[in-house]
Amino acid sequence: MLNSPGLTGELRVFGTGDIATTIIEAAGGVQAFDGIAGRQRTVTAEGIITARPDVIVVPACCGADVGPEDAGPLIERLRADPALATVPAVRDGRIIPTTFAEVSPGVRNADAVAALARQLHPERFGVR
Repeated sequence: MLNSPGLTGELRVFGTGDIATTIIEAAGGVQAFDGIAGRQRTVTAEGIITARPDVIVVPACCGADVGPEDAGPLIERLRADPALATVPAVRDGRIIPTTFAEVSPGVRNADAVAALARQLHPERFGVR
């Protein structure tokens, strides 16, 4: 699941019409919000609880100088929300930061797939 802050602070997930979902699938993941038509949709904490993602990918937005570490505030928001404490990704600490540029159509997509695959399946890359 890719989770992005909207302009008003709401949580958004990418749908089947977005390159981010293609990147998840190419990396061997499954979009927890499969079936969302279009590119994005606002999601509530209840929606995240129902989807029970094993991993949440959080892209930091926007600009050339933005790095994965800039996703920190949203990651902390997810970790601090007591309603999300039982969600597998939150409970197990599997929230992965990335950048919006890596999940937007462009030259970084192949690298984004490889990086996400290493995070999703470290055992396949000799990482424990």
